[in-house]
Amino acid sequence: MFLNNTFLTGSQVPTSGGVYLDLRAGTIGMNTVNGNIFPGDYSNTGGYWANAANPGNWVGNIAEDVAEFEVADNGFTVLPPAA
Repeated sequence: MFLNNTFLTGSQVPTSGGVYLDLRAGTIGMNTVNGNIFPGDYSNTGGYWANAANPGNWVGNIAEDVAEFEVADNGFTVLPPAA
């Protein structure tokens, strides 16, 4: 479970272009990722990765990247991050 965290990206951290939440490993997946704040690019390119086989629940986070299909126009995530 990853609940109620704020992830810092870009100029807010010592190095930009990093991986901020990587849940690709493991065979079970099915992670719960809710109530978090994801600045920057909400995608794999932006450093956010779900488990490919069982991505789990990534709904209800706040992401500023409303241009992504996985983010509603109100800024809430509706799907796990993708490529």
